[in-house]
Amino acid sequence: MAGFDIRMNASKQPESTSSTFNNPSSAQDMTTENISRFIAAATPLLPSYSLAAQQTQQITGEAIKPLQQQTDTVTVGSNSRLEDTHIMSQGKDALRIQGDDANLKNIHITDTGHYASKGGHVDAGQLIPPDQFIGGVLHNLNVDGFHVKGSPKADSIQGLFSSDGCLVNINLKNGVLDMGSPNKIAFNGLASGHLDSFVDGEGETLPARLHPLRIGGNPGTGNVWVLSVSPKEHECNPKEITGSNYFPELDKRRVLPNPQATQDIGLCDFRLDEFKRDVKDKTVTELLANPDNQTKVNHWLEWVRTTKQPEFKGQYESISKAIRTAKESNQTIGEITGGRLQPIFYQLIAQTYGTRCTQAQE
Repeated sequence: MAGFDIRMNASKQPESTSSTFNNPSSAQDMTTENISRFIAAATPLLPSYSLAAQQTQQITGEAIKPLQQQTDTVTVGSNSRLEDTHIMSQGKDALRIQGDDANLKNIHITDTGHYASKGGHVDAGQLIPPDQFIGGVLHNLNVDGFHVKGSPKADSIQGLFSSDGCLVNINLKNGVLDMGSPNKIAFNGLASGHLDSFVDGEGETLPARLHPLRIGGNPGTGNVWVLSVSPKEHECNPKEITGSNYFPELDKRRVLPNPQATQDIGLCDFRLDEFKRDVKDKTVTELLANPDNQTKVNHWLEWVRTTKQPEFKGQYESISKAIRTAKESNQTIGEITGGRLQPIFYQLIAQTYGTRCTQAQE
């Protein structure tokens, strides 16, 4: 996506130094009208507009008019700058950061919904590297001032989050993340960066939860975690994280995050660059010629047939047909459409590019 530059200069604004995002007096006050009053009182230096995040739209161009009463998730691309923005999220991710060298300042997000108990979650700020399910890399993000007000329930909007892909030189500071979700700062695949001065609604320093790089997402039958990358100097190998939100005891980047998850797999000395170069050119026929791979795919299909997870429920026949079509037409993994099949194939292929392990050496 082309870069964009949003600066709200309709009227000259003094530079804000406040990182406070005050709370409504009670959960009963969380109506649309009262939230609007709360925002106006809590952030007097912000421009008077909001973004209702419901649909996804990429915004490009040099001369962008003030965004008023939009119904879009805000998508930030490469070399982009977003400042002094208030997003009213309503059931979709509020902000998606998808490009290198982005700069964000003074972002405020409000959300009152409950999602996780309904079979999914919504993120206030999601970092999405290109080719995220095969270890794509997002570089050089700078955020100064990121505030979220959400429901106090545990299934509320999540804070700063990334599930897949490698994150390099991610620098985030200053914010109040006031919502019930346990995932206030949670990253898979954060290799390097600085996390500082984020607090909860009570002013307590928030710990960042850090897990390894994940390949293939979680198609339903377990995760494939990369605990170390070959060579050692690779940019996606875990390096030092600085700042007050880094808690060493919650740094799980070099170990299996959940040893009790028996279906999860850890890989050490993973040849990430080689894997990314090769993975999309392998054919489905070639992959499933291996009896072990065919058995694993059959097991996964049985899970798809019986699962109640909304994203897979009722998908068994269409996925089975897609596999047959891919084999008959000798499709490569990269040629498969639909998005449901590729993650499980990525996981199978990844296991041939690393060594099984449960913990990586420093």
